[in-house]
Amino acid sequence: ELYFNASSGYKKIILIGFEQFNAYGYPIFMVDKFTDELYWLKTRADQPTADHHLSHEIKISEYLKSFNTHILDEGSKAPEPLASRELTAWLIDHIKQYDQSVAQLNYIAMMSGKDNRYALDHHQVNNRNLLTVLGHFEAAGMLSLRGRKLKFTDSDSRFYCNGGWLENHVFALIYGMRKNRPHITDVVKGLHVVRHNGVVKNEIDVAAMSHNRLHVIECKTRKFSKSTDDNAAANSAIYRLDTLKTFAGGISSKAMLVSYQPLNNYSLSRAKDLGIYCCSHTQLKQLDHHLYRFFDTES
Repeated sequence: ELYFNASSGYKKIILIGFEQFNAYGYPIFMVDKFTDELYWLKTRADQPTADHHLSHEIKISEYLKSFNTHILDEGSKAPEPLASRELTAWLIDHIKQYDQSVAQLNYIAMMSGKDNRYALDHHQVNNRNLLTVLGHFEAAGMLSLRGRKLKFTDSDSRFYCNGGWLENHVFALIYGMRKNRPHITDVVKGLHVVRHNGVVKNEIDVAAMSHNRLHVIECKTRKFSKSTDDNAAANSAIYRLDTLKTFAGGISSKAMLVSYQPLNNYSLSRAKDLGIYCCSHTQLKQLDHHLYRFFDTES
């Protein structure tokens, strides 16, 4: 049986399809992307005519497949250990005091060798704030520090120190929100995806399905410059996020940037123009509030 979905697509093609299906008496329907209500525009005599609400059951893997995007790998959904949760809480509570030191740890984790080792330079070994941050990560079992010699426990710990802790935190908050927001039907982190038969891989830090719409979240702990150049790191991250949400989830998808470091006004303006929700720096102390707003607003 043939049905015509007039919900989205190129307008001229939609009009042509509508006319043809209408002329031959085939059913036509559309779905409101904000309310998930299915409306019949044309039905047959033997077909129910009542509009109805679609259930919130679609999973991320199924949704991505509809856009020729396939999941290669995803992160663990196991709850974080208490030590990691306490470390995250400390980092956010002291965000104004240690944001630069967290950015330095991000750099150290990125620059360490394949053996997960790094030698602190003279300035780093005398930086009290950095040593305090390293001490907290060491207490959580993520690294060891002996004089100038730093060693991450393993590659997973190195990833955690390189900003993975923020990704885990965002995932945990959304996972817990599901009891208050049943329309959040699926949430994953650490996605590696590829388009159709392509070879170019893309990473999605956190993704969730809400109201049958894909929500993509990028998590950053690196320090951004104050440059207004479109090629600056913050702006590049915003443009990448805009591209990622479109190819992975279509025009109805939503995107959010969560940054431990402050964003300048130019970057915030660019994100607003592209419809990307931002939560940065001290706003992370109310991150759960911002996540609720992100999922509850229609645009």
